Amino acid sequence: MAISSALFTGASAAQTIAPSFTVLVFSKTTGIRHDSIPDGIAAIRTRGAENHFAVNATEDAAEFTDATLSRYKAVVFLCHSASDTA
Repeated sequence: MAISSALFTGASAAQTIAPSFTVLVFSKTTGIRHDSIPDGIAAIRTRGAENHFAVNATEDAAEFTDATLSRYKAVVFLCHSASDTA
């Protein structure tokens, strides 16, 4: 008996649509790192899943080359460093 794995995983037809583009999220910080950065990356990944775009997250500044950036439709800079003087 063939039963779709979607029945077991809760996957819907919308979740099987291939991403139409990819976004790069850059989250490298120096000094004090703000605790909200992982939540921000997760939120962008959620929006990507809901709106059919892929998300690659990195802290590697070496990703900023013409060849690498040409693969992305947008770059999100999620680099907030907390400040103890705010």
